[in-house]
Amino acid sequence: SMNNLLRLGTASRISLVSNGLRFYSVHEQLSSLDKHRRKLLYQSKQRGMKETCILIGGFAEKHLSTLSEEQLKNYEKVLDEIDPSIYEWITDTKPIPDHLDKEIMTMMKEYANNN
Repeated sequence: SMNNLLRLGTASRISLVSNGLRFYSVHEQLSSLDKHRRKLLYQSKQRGMKETCILIGGFAEKHLSTLSEEQLKNYEKVLDEIDPSIYEWITDTKPIPDHLDKEIMTMMKEYANNN
């Protein structure tokens, strides 16, 4: 019953096996990011360099929720690169290599230039 659910408080995940329904905490329900986007957000914020943590993490917070599936794949390829290189590309110190998506890199450069 609803009263039983309310008494359970803020348990992050409750499985109700009897009817096969899963109930999630308010925090999870309000999360606008799916599992893949949350993983990318985490990877964006846990970088090796402070500068890239700030720039890439901020970019991810602002844009991940609106990126298409194709853009997400391309963004993930950028995250696979090493931090010093990413930093040089998004700050226009070095040209963007051909194997990375120009649209995502341009979005990241615009974010870096404006923040």
